[in-house]
Amino acid sequence: MSRARSTAAASLALAALANADGRGADAVALLERFIAADRQAMEPRWALAQQYLRAGDRERALRMADETLAIAPNHPRGRLLWSYVQLSAGKADEAYATLTDLQRRQADNPSTVLLYADAARASGHPDEARKAYRRVTVLAPQAIEPWRGLFALALDTRDVAAAEAAIAELRRLNPKAPDADAATAALASQQGKPAAAVAALQAAFAKDRSTLRLLQLADAERQRGEGDAARALLTDWLAAHPDDLLARESLAMAELGDGRLPEARAAFERLLDPKLEQAQVLIRDLDVVDALQRAEIIVRRFA
Repeated sequence: MSRARSTAAASLALAALANADGRGADAVALLERFIAADRQAMEPRWALAQQYLRAGDRERALRMADETLAIAPNHPRGRLLWSYVQLSAGKADEAYATLTDLQRRQADNPSTVLLYADAARASGHPDEARKAYRRVTVLAPQAIEPWRGLFALALDTRDVAAAEAAIAELRRLNPKAPDADAATAALASQQGKPAAAVAALQAAFAKDRSTLRLLQLADAERQRGEGDAARALLTDWLAAHPDDLLARESLAMAELGDGRLPEARAAFERLLDPKLEQAQVLIRDLDVVDALQRAEIIVRRFA
């Protein structure tokens, strides 16, 4: 391995460790320093683009992706990663245009076809998206990602039968994962069944005790008029995870929405505690989080 490649690998590893420790700002600084020293480095640029997306900074992520693509404009993996960033940043039409050509040339690459399906769905081409998702289920029969896409598409088009079929496949492929329960909750919510949505999200949270599942469950409780239950969930979670800024912000907003002004003031003041500044990156757009996690899963599985 050349010195440049080994240095890049070390920088990426150190950035990953910083993220694992909840030091997102340190990871960004490390990658930015490396890129300033090596203007042709590609992998650290892709890592930095994803880091910006984690922080909700779409514009900087897009600029970084454009810079990286300019270094190697004809590299297939580079164009695929560029499309990840475009789609994660809400630029579905641009991603769709790029991936339409790329998937024609890589029709047997599950990663390319899957992302093309996501872009087709996001840019308003449901029939093309459905065909592409189905193609991925053939190319990668054990992959859960295309069934997530097919469920989202069924929800978009209010096709209950297709949604239920996708849920069944999600449960069959990985019964211990929360995907089928979360999908069941989404379908129940769309059908106006708040109690069923809460029950499904409770099952999802039991399998995946993450902040994202917690916030989904708390929101579902509030949607069915159980504000006390939502506050109890958040308060109990914060007792065990006092540095979880997303949960703390959600509690503050819930208190404010319920007109509990003294409690809301105390919760917002807690967010300003300087000891929490480096506790973790505060990501405000959960749609970006979901898209980014999806892209990273695709990269690990297929790239």
